Amino acid sequence: MDAVMEKAPTTSQRRQSMMSQVNARIETDTKRAADEAFAGAGIAPSEAIRALYARAASLGSSLKSVGDLVVDGNKDAEAQSSREATFERATHAFESVLARYGFSVDVGNFAPMTEEEIEEAMYQDYLSGGAQ
Repeated sequence: MDAVMEKAPTTSQRRQSMMSQVNARIETDTKRAADEAFAGAGIAPSEAIRALYARAASLGSSLKSVGDLVVDGNKDAEAQSSREATFERATHAFESVLARYGFSVDVGNFAPMTEEEIEEAMYQDYLSGGAQ
């Protein structure tokens, strides 16, 4: 009796066995617009679909609606508005403390630092031994 040797699966065959195919019907105009958006962002449509499925998988049993799958722009805008309001309150509180101790600061003379400027200032502080 001769032993039959099976051929080991190729990398492509192994990869295919770990993947599943998804078929969906999408309105032509929506698909065209989404494909253009994906191309503009350098994202393959398959990547976007995998991201959607990964989001659903991460939500698990807490997934209750399609809205749970997407980031809510309104909530993002509300959060940003809240952060800006908090920053304004903190700025005015800081000005009040300075005024209480007799310091006068014209905040109009100060321009916000860019992220790069902040990083550079922190690095320079580190080099000078300020960050211990």
